[in-house]
Amino acid sequence: IERDLPRVGTTPAPDTEAIAALRPDLIFTTTALSESDRKALTASGALVIPVPGATRYAALLDQYTQIAQAVSGAITGARNASRTLDRLDSRLKALRSDKRVKVVVYYTPSLLIPTGGLANELLAFAGAINAAPGERASDEQVTASGVEVILCAEENAAALQQRFPDVRVLPFDVTALETSGERLAAALEGLKAALWDADEKN
Repeated sequence: IERDLPRVGTTPAPDTEAIAALRPDLIFTTTALSESDRKALTASGALVIPVPGATRYAALLDQYTQIAQAVSGAITGARNASRTLDRLDSRLKALRSDKRVKVVVYYTPSLLIPTGGLANELLAFAGAINAAPGERASDEQVTASGVEVILCAEENAAALQQRFPDVRVLPFDVTALETSGERLAAALEGLKAALWDADEKN
């Protein structure tokens, strides 16, 4: 069940005070926490479990299994993780097509999701090729990459459209690329539809 929860920072920079204020019982983190942050979170009563982030699609099952087993035990957790990935895999494979659109993804107004890794594989399901010339590429480098569509959080869309007036800027739930299951599948399904629409108009 998804609930509306307050923002608690970002994956690279979590707001540990805001996280502790939610009084969670269990915290999974793919971010390497400092010793002081780890102590602050455990002092709130939460069990903090580091789970290495998957860097490839093929590694998602291991990540899901670690999380599910912490919640449900070894046998039930492994079974639940396998079912979750099977559902996600089925929805994502249904998206596959020969169409490709060159995109760059702004995680923040100054930080791009670099090429390579899991994000690229997920974007490919939606028909997107990550053309980012670097994590902190200049606007000139981004333009020179031949980008057709810029993906970014809705709150950054207007500013990026001003910076790149000749490129379509498409609001996208960028943080969904760090999630799994229903939210990730829905985000990529919506992205594919939007990218094809952009492609047909060009």
